Amino acid sequence: MILANVLADIGYFSLRRLILIDAYRKGALTELKLDGHTSLTGANGAGKTSLLRLIPLFYGESPNKQVQGGGVNQSFVQYNLPHTTSFIVYEYSRRSKVCMVVLHASRSVERVYYRFIAQPFALERFRDEFGNLVI
Repeated sequence: MILANVLADIGYFSLRRLILIDAYRKGALTELKLDGHTSLTGANGAGKTSLLRLIPLFYGESPNKQVQGGGVNQSFVQYNLPHTTSFIVYEYSRRSKVCMVVLHASRSVERVYYRFIAQPFALERFRDEFGNLVI
């Protein structure tokens, strides 16, 4: 009976989008839709693998266990969340509600913070009244 309940819940939870705001690509907004078939293309060094390496974090992988490739000798925070305006956003479905979890870094220590928000992603939530990204 417990297995049946777990299997029934699987359909209720899904990762919909991965959004990077001012992350390893300075000033860029990168969105990866994950609710269907996805194809990543681009030149060498464009960030395809770096983007894919972020998906396991949603499922509980520790940022400190992320292995950087391509000669990157920076910590997870230094590489993926280098600015006070850097965010990694996971938009997901939880039963019939669309929510998001936002990752941002502390500047005083190498630490990633998670904020769970019971609303879907909207870029306006990350901007101040002047249209600038919030810190």
